Amino acid sequence: MQDQALPPIVICLQGLREFAASLTAGSLLQSATLQVIAEYERNARTSEDAYCARLHCWD
Repeated sequence: MQDQALPPIVICLQGLREFAASLTAGSLLQSATLQVIAEYERNARTSEDAYCARLHCWD
């Protein structure tokens, strides 16, 4: 069975999560890394919601 390929950004986010987990809990670098992940995910959801809203405008 062939594994489904993940988009490159998902692989990068997984790598960032693993990196953040290896850092000292509560450190500035860990906090900044987690903030980057959260901001990207928030922006991705906002973009997806806007795209869906535009699609529904055509319905």
